[in-house]
Amino acid sequence: MARFLNAWIFAVLCAPVFAQSSGFYDPTRPPAAFLPGAPTAASSAAIEAPLVLQSVLLSPQRKSAVISGQSVAIGQSIRGYQLRSLGPSQAQLYGSNGMIILKLLPVPRQNTARTPAVEPEKTSRGDSK
Repeated sequence: MARFLNAWIFAVLCAPVFAQSSGFYDPTRPPAAFLPGAPTAASSAAIEAPLVLQSVLLSPQRKSAVISGQSVAIGQSIRGYQLRSLGPSQAQLYGSNGMIILKLLPVPRQNTARTPAVEPEKTSRGDSK
């Protein structure tokens, strides 16, 4: 009886090891993207975000723009495009793929005018109609 009991305990304890090696599907296992060693978005082929005009600086001494977080002066390049022209709200870049015109997005203005507070109607209790 002890021999049978030992064999049964051994089988129960070793079953998970044999199940993993034989390719059983585990429905509670996390997706492969969450397992250690899984490729991340940074390690896979990076998709470049589009160029975004964030700010324009026009002064007699300097003309530059902030494009996708990088300060670029006229004549300098970013991602293979050269900044050639700069206006108050746009930038023109030229590259091997042609011309790109970047425009500043309008900044929404906050309404500073106060709207009058609407007072709820006062009703008296006990009015009979």
